[in-house]
Amino acid sequence: MIQINLLREATGRRRVWVPRKSRVEIWVGLLVAAAVVAVLGWHWHLSSAREAAVIHRAELQQESARLAAVRAELLRYEAQRAVLEERARIIENLRDSQKGPVQMMNAVIAAMPGDPRLWLTSLSQQDRTVTIEGHAFDVPAIADFIANLGKYPPFQTVELAFWEDRQDSVAFGLNCRLKN
Repeated sequence: MIQINLLREATGRRRVWVPRKSRVEIWVGLLVAAAVVAVLGWHWHLSSAREAAVIHRAELQQESARLAAVRAELLRYEAQRAVLEERARIIENLRDSQKGPVQMMNAVIAAMPGDPRLWLTSLSQQDRTVTIEGHAFDVPAIADFIANLGKYPPFQTVELAFWEDRQDSVAFGLNCRLKN
């Protein structure tokens, strides 16, 4: 039998495949492969940045909702504080306005004579003018009352407006001017 060796003879060195054409195609192929890798890397970077931005946006929306609730509560507290401050101001004004009438009434009570010869029927105030009307058993009781009223601080001037002698008493009216 005849044996034919169709294989080439083995050489000691291996040949590297190098196309006979120029190496431009290799460089273009490598450049295209690098561009594809760069585009894929850029796409991966942009998609991860987009995911991070979406997550950050969701966090900001949650924070915005929380801050809206806090702001609504703050506005409610500010409105409540304004109402309470207004109430406190009104109470303070009432206290201040009570001081004048209380002092005036205390002065009128203190100016009343010790013996029961005089009684008051009305007392009214308009701005800084106080009108007092009453009855007395005699005119000296009215004079003592006018003198005593002039001694107390809330009254600046005390003038007799009228007096009228009646059957069992003397009716009188006083106009008093208050200090500031």
